[in-house]
Amino acid sequence: MTSVVTAQVDLTSGQPTEQRQVDGGALVVQIPCDRSTCSPLNATTTAYAASLVIKASEGTLYYVSGFNSKNAEQFILFFDSAALPANGAVPKIVYRVDARADFDFPLDHFGRHFRNGIVVSNSSTGPTLTIGSADCWFDAQYL
Repeated sequence: MTSVVTAQVDLTSGQPTEQRQVDGGALVVQIPCDRSTCSPLNATTTAYAASLVIKASEGTLYYVSGFNSKNAEQFILFFDSAALPANGAVPKIVYRVDARADFDFPLDHFGRHFRNGIVVSNSSTGPTLTIGSADCWFDAQYL
């Protein structure tokens, strides 16, 4: 098998920011940089909420977790927007969550790119936004 090693280097410091070794198509080693700028940022609600503007500009979403405190199932919608869109808006991503349940949505290590911003909201409907009450806890990791 052929082994391939790739590295990314910070041009300012000359230090590696990421190194990967691949043998026959399988990832063997991944060493992330130890600088705080390489870690995802975090956006978290401070109380139950109906929505959260995760980032008001272009970015990449990596992971969202939370809790649905409502006594009914509802939908968690993600929008490519800098602000919460109006009811009727069509989301980019839709997840159904059970009543009074934890949820988490990993978007793998590549994440999901949003061109205009990243907004999450609860909704009583999946295909379009029908914003619900302030009954969700949101926690998101993004760059």
